[in-house]
Amino acid sequence: MRDGRPTCPAGVTDVVIVDDTPGPTATLKVRTSGNAAPKTAWLRFEQLAVHDTFGGGDNGR
Repeated sequence: MRDGRPTCPAGVTDVVIVDDTPGPTATLKVRTSGNAAPKTAWLRFEQLAVHDTFGGGDNGR
């Protein structure tokens, strides 16, 4: 927990942004994805990276 807000559990590598309006401390609300039960957390924007899970993006340039 940071600043009274939950952070991601250790080992989480993939999240989905559920609210893309940054908070006052440049945080974004995310939900964990994968096999475990989803957890909601707040991450700083620099902790995130984007990857194309649907294919068809321009990642191969």
